[in-house]
Amino acid sequence: MSDPAVHFRLDVSIPPLALDVAIPCGLLINELMSNCFKHAFRPGDKGAIAVLFTQSSADTLCLQITDDGQGMPAAVDPHHAATFGLQLVQTLVDQLHSTLTVSADPVSGRGTAVTVHFPAPTRNGTTEMAA
Repeated sequence: MSDPAVHFRLDVSIPPLALDVAIPCGLLINELMSNCFKHAFRPGDKGAIAVLFTQSSADTLCLQITDDGQGMPAAVDPHHAATFGLQLVQTLVDQLHSTLTVSADPVSGRGTAVTVHFPAPTRNGTTEMAA
């Protein structure tokens, strides 16, 4: 059996999430991964996609999805997107009271890195998000 053209790396080390956070996170991961599959690599290209979900500080979680593919076209503004997929991403980011940044993959220097920072769960497992 040959190696797949696109390799995956998964690094998840977060505390349990309440459903009101877990569901939008799952939808966000789904949409960003779908974008990687659709747009990052041309047919036959080899590459890598990474999903990192970590606690970056006592009160902040960081979700980062990166690929080392073609990169996002400069004309695309993920904060004011015309496509339904990126509009959905922005809606989920807003629902999580989070910040979204898009840059090149920090490892390869090319491709796309989408990073979302949002409030971490409190000690009792709930989140304290601003209204």
